Amino acid sequence: MKSDFVFAAGDSLKTQTVDFGTLSGVKLWSAETPTLYTFTFSQSQDGKEEEAFSTKYGFRKIDLSKGYLEVNGRRTYLKGTNTQDTDPLHGRTFGTDLMLKDITLMKQSNMNTIRTSHYPRHAKMMAMFDHYGLFVVDEADMELHKNWDGVKTIINNRDWTGAIVDRNVRNTLRDRTIQVLSSGVWVTKVALV
Repeated sequence: MKSDFVFAAGDSLKTQTVDFGTLSGVKLWSAETPTLYTFTFSQSQDGKEEEAFSTKYGFRKIDLSKGYLEVNGRRTYLKGTNTQDTDPLHGRTFGTDLMLKDITLMKQSNMNTIRTSHYPRHAKMMAMFDHYGLFVVDEADMELHKNWDGVKTIINNRDWTGAIVDRNVRNTLRDRTIQVLSSGVWVTKVALV
């Protein structure tokens, strides 16, 4: 499928919705069968490709209308753990080999959910969560420890509202292509369901 984006003279930003039409034979993403599809995007001018990237997307249907979580029509229980980016030998230097080891141990323990514990994970690890079938409770870097209660706390100070909202919005936008639960909002690939 190809969709052309045409910029008006002087424009440097354009937003356009791409309609994929009716897709058939799409396998849905789940923790048990994390089917992902590769989408490739490229930018060309005068017939020459200037920029290209690809990303993985999964499709799923979330339903909460019965008072419990259903993913693709099946009642789903979230079983998981918190995660911290800490290497036992190198501290905060956290390589992809240890990321994969952590995820493998989580799946072997029959977990399907990860909580990012106070700050967003490295993009590689988020992609691994998606690839190996882990839902993510994604948290923005708020660093409000011991600042939730009381009148004089940051959370109750309107001067901080913009910064708090901005961090949550940017975190949701950054991770919108991952199977994410974020601040009570279900974010899915391609569209909200």
